Amino acid sequence: MTPNEGDATDGEPGKEDNTSIDDIETLVVDPDDVVQALAYNGQEEVGIDQKVSFELTPPFEAEAEPELVHIEDDTTKVDLEGAVRIRPFRFVEEGRQVVEQRPTRELALEELDAADPKEATIDEWIDEALETWKEHVREHRADVVDVYASHGMAIIDVEYTDSQES
Repeated sequence: MTPNEGDATDGEPGKEDNTSIDDIETLVVDPDDVVQALAYNGQEEVGIDQKVSFELTPPFEAEAEPELVHIEDDTTKVDLEGAVRIRPFRFVEEGRQVVEQRPTRELALEELDAADPKEATIDEWIDEALETWKEHVREHRADVVDVYASHGMAIIDVEYTDSQES
């Protein structure tokens, strides 16, 4: 075998196989994808097997751009044929608390003073509250994210594309 015939995944000692999350230095993420993923996952009618997550697939490079995927299995599973999933709340400071603050129909009914508010009033309240919530998410983007995989955990810097300035 000539030196150029071996590939990065042939398992030879001393060769990098780029399957460790430690190979990733920076994740590049669209902040609007984070907001939309959190908003989508927070809907009351979205079941656990319908949620979205960010996913990285090997080989891992120094700069990686995770893609949004629908979760069709256990959301706690972190290694799917080498793929690594990152739940959207990890891209937000105090992400779990932010997710819980997402406006819902139940909250709208509690906040509106009317005894039996009209559907249009409820929808308007949710739309306005959701815009405020989305802005809060954008303002609390995490600079680093902890990523868990079957072989360990890594803390990785996050760079956001600025498709929408807030």
